[in-house]
Amino acid sequence: MRAVDGVILGLLGVLLVAGCGGGGDSPPIRTAPDQAALRFDDAAATAFNGDYPAADPETVCGAADRRFLGELIGGNPLDFQVPLRLSDIKPSPSEVMVSGVATRVVVGTGDFPFDHTFGSDFNMEVAVDPPYMEAAQNFGVVGGDMHVELAAGQMPHQEGEPGPATGQAWNDMSIRSRQGMIERFIPDEGARVLVMGNWIVDCGHLNFQTELHPITFMANSRTAGGKTVVDAFFNPYRETQYYHPDPLEALDFANPERLTDAFAVPFPRGLIDSILRIQDAAPEPYSSLDHLESWALLEANRTSPATWFVCAPAGSTGTRLEVKYHWITRPGVAIEVIPLEESSCAEVHATLASATIPPPVPRVCVIPWDFLNRVAAEEAGVEGLDLQAELGAFVQPQFQSRLDPAPVLNCYDPLDGPPLEAEPTGQRIDVVEDLLIPFYGTVSVALTGG
Repeated sequence: MRAVDGVILGLLGVLLVAGCGGGGDSPPIRTAPDQAALRFDDAAATAFNGDYPAADPETVCGAADRRFLGELIGGNPLDFQVPLRLSDIKPSPSEVMVSGVATRVVVGTGDFPFDHTFGSDFNMEVAVDPPYMEAAQNFGVVGGDMHVELAAGQMPHQEGEPGPATGQAWNDMSIRSRQGMIERFIPDEGARVLVMGNWIVDCGHLNFQTELHPITFMANSRTAGGKTVVDAFFNPYRETQYYHPDPLEALDFANPERLTDAFAVPFPRGLIDSILRIQDAAPEPYSSLDHLESWALLEANRTSPATWFVCAPAGSTGTRLEVKYHWITRPGVAIEVIPLEESSCAEVHATLASATIPPPVPRVCVIPWDFLNRVAAEEAGVEGLDLQAELGAFVQPQFQSRLDPAPVLNCYDPLDGPPLEAEPTGQRIDVVEDLLIPFYGTVSVALTGG
């Protein structure tokens, strides 16, 4: 028995030594490659984007010698050549995806109220990576950074109280949209970013730059405690740049025909129609109004972003890949995060194919004339513009009083939802039934151990 006991003790000793690292079976320490901490699957993203035609303003905007709204002042409004402020360069799907580095990150305070139903814009430049450089153009010439924008109210927000159903001044609504933003979704200067959005020419600026506006999907990265941490979200709505006299059409996502309805028109035509309506001179059934109003048509964003990758910080070391995440989603959104040991990355798939996009809760805001005069002057490039007086020149005397009330328009509360973990502690996906944002969340990737 003593011989057997000795054999057993010897085997236990070998196992103990091996368990302490003496047997050479411990995972080797490896170093994360020198690679982008955040990137699209470039092959998939560039295939989706397709060609980048020259975004010539004559073709895309309608003219290259004038800007949106500016031509309506001091001329013949019926002869407008630039119907849209943000004009798609390609037919649907008009989204384009780019990756690069964030610069000049600003949350703005101005903007044209009628097509900013969620308040003023978040703005950013992206120094784009080589596969996407042709998307950044000025006057149809490739070069420079890509400008991207999204209304502040469409960024993820902390949960808050809804605004009043009617009567709030647009500027007050816009101030509210800049409060309670979840700061982690605003990229730091120099951060790696992924952006998908509608590829348009901004016909309201005389450099006629291309933009991704509005942003549909955005992700940004930071390094924290030896980890790459990425925050990402999806914006569910886009203003179509078309307007309808029936406010109920604004959010009728189930009715695509509303966008081709004879009464759905771009803003200059809609303004002319409103001037006719306050004079009881427009076609039935929308022939009469006692004040100016505007109802911007929204549409749902449904395009899923291409596969993207989050990678451990370049040069970091460890024996194993640690991938953690916390996502908050609507029902039907599928998110998959796959660890890739060999590359020290995580592969992320976010798919909206089975998700519904519900409309936001409608509200009605007002635009005081003194404020509207200022923003219209900036938009049209006409200093000291008195828009009310300009419009009054086209209104018969007996109807002038109908110009006195502040114009009204549709507006919406900031998009909010439950809080995320300060940093992911595990692998968690929370599905929230009444969430408007299709998804938002955080992924962290690191090499640990050793």
